[in-house]
Amino acid sequence: YYPEMRELVRGVTGASRCLVNSHVIRKSGGATPFPPFLEVHSDFTDAYKDALVRSLSTGREQTPTFGIFEQLQGEGVTAEELSGSRVVVVHAWRNVAEAPLRDCPLALCDGRSVGAEELIRERVSGLERYRAMHRPAHRWYWFPEKTKHEVLLFKGFDSECQRYAFHSAFEHPDVPDDAPSRFSCELRILCLIPKQTTTTVGS
Repeated sequence: YYPEMRELVRGVTGASRCLVNSHVIRKSGGATPFPPFLEVHSDFTDAYKDALVRSLSTGREQTPTFGIFEQLQGEGVTAEELSGSRVVVVHAWRNVAEAPLRDCPLALCDGRSVGAEELIRERVSGLERYRAMHRPAHRWYWFPEKTKHEVLLFKGFDSECQRYAFHSAFEHPDVPDDAPSRFSCELRILCLIPKQTTTTVGS
């Protein structure tokens, strides 16, 4: 699955390197250690790339990377290469159950509708991330009845564009009590994109 997602994201972004560290399986009903996360958040802040560059420069992880730091070292990526690249993190999210997903679907906020003054910086277990103040102008989207044959890609971090993918699971009021439990898989792909590449990654 990892190679499949790497190649999919490489084709979308034009990245010279795509690294996947791990995945998370979420299931409602307490069947896994990771239930659907019912809190609006972004997984990154504007400091992420600088922290990765410092990690490679010093040889010591400066922010939790959940294995990405070791992969960068293992592939011979230098601090200079990283510093000279556009760094993008793409989330790949999908339903892996047989039935279309109805219970606790994922909602995404259009980053263009969130102002810089609304960002709240916080640190959780050493990882810096953003929360956002509530504003009626935020534009939220969700994808009903997602099947296991569909994958949702969204951009969580982009060193060339300070917009962030706020997201959260939510409890839809129209879901029947006997709907199958959510069963989803999510992973992040760190992309290094040469700055001369003209591929449009989105805003």
